[in-house]
Amino acid sequence: MATTGSELRLRRLQSEAYLNLSRIHRELERKVADLLVESGLQEVTPAQLGVLIHLFQERAPLTARRWRT
Repeated sequence: MATTGSELRLRRLQSEAYLNLSRIHRELERKVADLLVESGLQEVTPAQLGVLIHLFQERAPLTARRWRT
């Protein structure tokens, strides 16, 4: 099946958006890691920080079953 010009343009825009969002994500992770080091928490990874934030914001205890869903 042949690809039309508009489909190619859309695909190109999707690729550009993906690359730009990937760059933003990497920069945010770098900044979070820098802030953790500044705070003396260099042992904590950005992923671990995300889990901690989620746990601290919960109103009720979080069970393993709820965490997986």
